[in-house]
Amino acid sequence: MADLRVFIKQLIAHSETLESTQAQNLLKASLGTLDRQSFHLVVLGEFKRGKSTLINSLLGENILPADILPASAVVTVIQFGGDRTLQLSYVDGSVESMALSEGNLQRLTYEGNEDSSKVKHAKITIPAPLLKEGLVLIDTPGVNDLNETRAAVTYGILPHADAALFLLDAAAPLTRTEADFLSTKVLTHKLESIQFLISKIDRLSESDKAESIRGAESRIEQVIERKLRVLPYSAIPTSTGDNSELINPYQHDLLAKISELKLDSQKTIK
Repeated sequence: MADLRVFIKQLIAHSETLESTQAQNLLKASLGTLDRQSFHLVVLGEFKRGKSTLINSLLGENILPADILPASAVVTVIQFGGDRTLQLSYVDGSVESMALSEGNLQRLTYEGNEDSSKVKHAKITIPAPLLKEGLVLIDTPGVNDLNETRAAVTYGILPHADAALFLLDAAAPLTRTEADFLSTKVLTHKLESIQFLISKIDRLSESDKAESIRGAESRIEQVIERKLRVLPYSAIPTSTGDNSELINPYQHDLLAKISELKLDSQKTIK
């Protein structure tokens, strides 16, 4: 492993000589992957696909703001920690730490009082059991964000991610904007461990669910030229037969897939 680190550092030096920014970013991200023990899972999708709602449902509490308007305005990293904290890293290099509260989190939304173009990223630490074994969740603004600064930050996080959840809309799976983002950004950064999800699947009938999934899988195959399974997802739990307990079968399947992606990432690193 030490020899590999030396080799990567030599390649970084060559890429700097060639002034290849993309090569430098990919190589530095590879070096960072070797040095960390965590598994970084980035959540992608257009505005209002339910990215923040998905993360909240996995964590079991409403951490991220989510409403009828586009919410997440900055890249937000969520990781395990004993204290509940929020840290903002700014483009100018300064860092601001504060308590994790609803008021402070609202600063990260499009309607908040924070100038999101000045924020490089936010980091949340919480003692969530899901994150205890090294899972790090990364929430992103919509891939169709027209703000160049926010879009650049989203693109810049891709080389540092081990895998991605890509949320699609049931009514319009893989739009032109999403297909362009997937082919020119995601796959360019070699982020090939992707799980596509049809979000808000509870709004469809059983027959429409199947049709939506088939349509999404067909569209994805056209864009990336390989078959991938699309999972349905809903953040709304359903009741058991005796109405004594609420369960979410979609969440169970997704957590199993995340564990699979994590194992695949560990094998790749080795």
